[in-house]
Amino acid sequence: GMLQDIASAQQTIDLAIYGFADDENGREWLSALCQAAQRGVRVRVLYDAFGSKKTGRRFFKPLTALGGQAQKVRPWPTHYRYHRKMMIVDGRILWMGSMNIGVKYIDRHPVKKPWRDTQVRIEGDAALEAEKLFLYDWRCAAEDDRAEEKNLRSRSRKGWKYRFFIPVPPAIGMKCIMCGST
Repeated sequence: GMLQDIASAQQTIDLAIYGFADDENGREWLSALCQAAQRGVRVRVLYDAFGSKKTGRRFFKPLTALGGQAQKVRPWPTHYRYHRKMMIVDGRILWMGSMNIGVKYIDRHPVKKPWRDTQVRIEGDAALEAEKLFLYDWRCAAEDDRAEEKNLRSRSRKGWKYRFFIPVPPAIGMKCIMCGST
C-alpha cells in the first residue's frame, strides 16, 4: 500500500492531506516519511490548518530536522479548507481518494466504527499531472523557489496545463479553472 510506496521511494514524496492526526497512525506515517527523508528522498507534506488542527508544527520537527518539509495550508477566505488527499511518489505513482491519516480513519477508533476511507493507486502520466497540481498548491501555501516548475515542464509530455474545480452554489454548478500554458 501507501506505506510500502513510501518505503520504496527513491526521489520524491509529495503528500497533500486534509487530516493528519498526532496519534498512533499519524506517528507511523511520520516515521515512514522520516525514514524516506533520511535516505535522501525529498519529502513535502501539505496539511490543512482546520482538518489537522490538533497537529502542531512540533509534530513534524523530526521530519524537518532531516530536511523534509511540512506546510500548513491556512484558510484564506474563512470557509476555505484544503481538502485534497493525494500522495505522489517519484512522479510516477499517484495515490488519491478519501483517506486522512489517523486512527479514526482506519477503523481502529473506539467510537467511530465502522469507518472506511479509500485510496486508489495510479501509475503513469496522471501522477505527473497531480504533481503539477501539488506544486501549485505548495507555492500558494509556502514561499518556494520556482526551480521545480522547470523540472516538471521538462518531464511533462503534454505541457504545463492542469485544471482544478472550485465549488460554487448548487444552482450554478461547478466552475473549472484552467492554469498554466498549453
